[in-house]
Amino acid sequence: SLEWDLGSLRGLAPGTKLTGIVVATDYQPQRGQSAPIQLTVISPSELEQQIRRQRSEILERLGKVVHTQHQLHTQVEDLKIAAGRSKDPSGRIDELHAIELRQRQIGTWLSGENGSVVQRIETILEQLRVNRIDQPTTKHNMEGWHETITKITRENLPTIRIALVTALKTARDTTNNPELVRLLDQGGQQQQAVLRRLAPIQNTFSQRQTYLKLSLQLRMLLDQQIELQQDTLQLEQSLLGNSDAALSEL
Repeated sequence: SLEWDLGSLRGLAPGTKLTGIVVATDYQPQRGQSAPIQLTVISPSELEQQIRRQRSEILERLGKVVHTQHQLHTQVEDLKIAAGRSKDPSGRIDELHAIELRQRQIGTWLSGENGSVVQRIETILEQLRVNRIDQPTTKHNMEGWHETITKITRENLPTIRIALVTALKTARDTTNNPELVRLLDQGGQQQQAVLRRLAPIQNTFSQRQTYLKLSLQLRMLLDQQIELQQDTLQLEQSLLGNSDAALSEL
């Protein structure tokens, strides 16, 4: 891949639009050309607002994950209790199958390809790197959250899925209730582990949202102040120029 350092170009004010194409040739030689790629230059405050919006989207998705995981854990615990009391757990197979499907959906939300939490975190980290933004706290938090979610998807979620899938098969054997209870207990413990790992991320996000909102407002006020100073300076120069012209006519 090739990175285009726009910092080497002068006069790129916020709002400037750039259009580029990528041309590739091979040894024959044959030449291929991409469709036009359009870029829009934004201000630092606009970039901070964009990152803040992406954080909010991550928080919303994590909230959905936590809420769903709480529900599934409660359902698994209920099934475990029912399996311990009933002589025929096969009547709960449909419910267990639905739980397994929803549990699989959590993995997609966390690390699937399109719009997953991991993908959005990686996007923010890439924006910080490419735009050379010095926000060590944000970078540190994002890297930590990425590591935590990666552990969840590699360690906890596969164990939960195996336990639930095996429990589905075991539920069809009405003589093996103790094994079904054990599998549901194993899955429930891993679900709790997921919730414990996500809790600090949610708490940090909630605290940061308030701070970032205030920081963005202050940055926008500063940008407006700088713009006002520049307009004032231009007006002063214009007035001085008009005064000099008037004096020269006398």
